[in-house]
Amino acid sequence: PVEGGGHGHGCGHNMLGSAALLAATALKDWLAETGRPGRVRYFGCPAEEGGAAKAFMVRAGAFDDVDVAITWHPASMTRVDEALSLANTRMDFHFTGRASHAAAAPHLGRSALDAVELMNVGVNYMREHMPSDARIHYA
Repeated sequence: PVEGGGHGHGCGHNMLGSAALLAATALKDWLAETGRPGRVRYFGCPAEEGGAAKAFMVRAGAFDDVDVAITWHPASMTRVDEALSLANTRMDFHFTGRASHAAAAPHLGRSALDAVELMNVGVNYMREHMPSDARIHYA
């Protein structure tokens, strides 16, 4: 147990790999004990949140011959969660500008910071026109 009765790192990410491996081992043992056919493969999943590792694994063919894939996510309570989720798409924007002398030739410059600020204001104005279950966050 974690000191203080908590569930570990963040929302229990310290348990992801070991508990999934335990489940895979238990399933393998059950198949052997019951004589049922099947093969169990265990995949670790880097970048579990926000890195889209599973999508990269699918595109690389890791699950092409898989009949059933099981995953889980720890939490501070034991329950089966409702299948509610907002999709997560990460986008990185890169802004470039062009330097110029502010006194001698300001008209030749292009401010990357101005572009960032204009985009931020535009996105904030867009929020009121989005469905209530959609979210936009930024850092």
